[in-house]
Parts: sequence; structure tokens; C-alpha cells
Amino acid sequence: MLLAARPLPVAAAALRLAIVPVPADHHAVRWADILALSVRAGLDGAPGLEVIDLPSVLAPQAAPDLELWEAALRALEAGRTAYDALALRRAAKHLTWAAAAFESAPGRLRRGGPYSETLALLGAIHVLEDEAEQAKAPLERLALFDPTYRMDPERYPPPVIAAFEAARARLQAQPAAPLRLRCHGTCLLYVDDEAVGLGPEVALSRPPGPHIVRAEWWGHFPAGLRVALPPDGAEAELAPTEGPEVALVAAVERRLGPGPVRTHPPSGCGR
Repeated sequence: MLLAARPLPVAAAALRLAIVPVPADHHAVRWADILALSVRAGLDGAPGLEVIDLPSVLAPQAAPDLELWEAALRALEAGRTAYDALALRRAAKHLTWAAAAFESAPGRLRRGGPYSETLALLGAIHVLEDEAEQAKAPLERLALFDPTYRMDPERYPPPVIAAFEAARARLQAQPAAPLRLRCHGTCLLYVDDEAVGLGPEVALSRPPGPHIVRAEWWGHFPAGLRVALPPDGAEAELAPTEGPEVALVAAVERRLGPGPVRTHPPSGCGR
């Protein structure tokens, strides 16, 4: 396995890290993948560390859902602007489209990101328009996908925050339902942006409702699904999309930027 790292300015992460598995032969491919994915899961989110996924090392503009994602971001910005101007009907139109577009690119969704904000704003609009029933769907989706999300009291009035807390409480009171995930080959599986284990198969339980499932492989773009989990359980299978092959050291160095770049093993090609 190749580790390449470069210190970053204090304002950014303290260290940027790319992990590339380099198996000794075809028999070691699965173990190299497991080791790399395990290291990634252990380091992801660590303070002062940015972990780079393999597709972004090679071809960040080649992801098949990039155009849709950027359109969703523009719709969110339009909805946010309309919300701040109290043009709530116009905001709801933009945000409804943005939520659907984000869910069509589930491999990109992360907690605390634009999808979470979209659901929060959409739920807030329905609460402010006295549409309590319509507010339940986006707020419950937010509580499922991002259970630690905190609404800013400077942006969201108390009735909106209370409605979100009520949605969270309803979900916590429900019995969990079984969910079985399968992926092709060795992958790291996520449910609602929480790592739940290494494939090819993981069994777990979650509250019933819509969940975002993601799988990551080295050498491929992430794949994602929106799974409607009923009370009696569900299964889902994910396959990798077309993507670049295992990264070359030169590509890693280009992504990390100007040196010094430190590699381990020092030769940059060890196993």
C-alpha cells in the first residue's frame, strides 16, 4: 500500500493523505483493498487530516453525476436566496427540485452538506406556511440522513426547530428494521454517510424510512442508492460505476500539489 502525504497550511487541514493499494499479485488484491479501506475508514474525519478518495486523485471532473450535482447546488443557492428574502413559495420550488437532484446523485451525499441544508430549508418553509403535514417528510428525511444535525436558531425560528426535534423523536421511537447490503467485490459500505462495514455483504438495522446507501471501491467512482426501508426490512445491491484504474504515483503527486511529498514506503512503490 502506498501512502503519500503533504503538510497543508494551518488554515486548511494539517495533513493531506492519499492511500493507494498496490498488491503484490492478483491473490493479494482483496487483502490490499481491505487494508486500504480500513485505513480510510479509520482516518476519515480525523482532526487536521484530509483523506483523498481515489477518483478525485485521478479525474475529479469525470464523475458521471457532476453536471447534475452542480445544477442541484445552483438550485439550492436560488432557494436559499428566496428563503432569506421571505419569498417562501419560490424558495420551495427551487428547493424541491434541488432535493430530488441531490438524491439522484446519492454517491456524493455527506452529512452536514448541501443536501442536509436543502431538507432543513424545505421543512422550515412548510412549518412557516402552517403546513405541518407537508413538513414531516423533509424533516424526517433530514433526521434519518443526518441525525446529529443542529438547526441554527439565528436562521430557523423556534417552531421550525421544535418540528425537527419532534420528527427526530418519532423516528427514535420506531423499532429498527433489518437492512442487508451487498456490493460487487471489496467495498466500504455507508448508510446515511456512516461507515457500516466492508463488503461484499453487511447486515444491520435502521429505523424505517428513506436511507441513502453508498459503496466505495478503490479505482472506481462511488455508487449510491436511495433505499425505502419498510418495517419488515429490505435488501440493496450496489455495483461500481466506470472509473479510473489504480492511481500512479505521479497522479497522486499532481493531486497533492507542490512538495515536499512523503511516501511510505520511501520508494513510492512498495507493498
